[in-house]
Amino acid sequence: MMVLPLYLLPPVEWYRAGIEAGGFYVSVQEPYVKQTLRNRYRIAGPNGVQALSVPVQADSARGELNQVQIAYAERWLSEHKHACQAAYGKSPFYEFYDYRIWDLFEAKPVHLLDLSRPLLERLHGFLQLHDLPLQFVHQPRLIDRAVFV
Repeated sequence: MMVLPLYLLPPVEWYRAGIEAGGFYVSVQEPYVKQTLRNRYRIAGPNGVQALSVPVQADSARGELNQVQIAYAERWLSEHKHACQAAYGKSPFYEFYDYRIWDLFEAKPVHLLDLSRPLLERLHGFLQLHDLPLQFVHQPRLIDRAVFV
């Protein structure tokens, strides 16, 4: 069994690894590592790839992933929505998916895990990966970090 790292909105390589492994077993119990895709994601913006980051509370960023808290003092949510609208707003079917993702962000979950987990569940359904299990496991990763960072 291959255990994948928990990412906010994973890249295609993450999905490819899960499909090749026959399922998505995602670790929710590991140390939080700064400057990784745990609180970041990339979109194809109008001027190239754009990196977006969900800010976390500094005092909670030293523990395990399930303890990391999201910082809402900044206006990052509206910036993320505007960036995605500019990048994908004219794409076919955008209006059928955007509200299904942003409602999870707008719920303002306290912990990063409480945002990442339902996002992955929803994306799993959007991508019609129903035949492949999506399970959140409490064990360290068994996959090379360099594949996805």
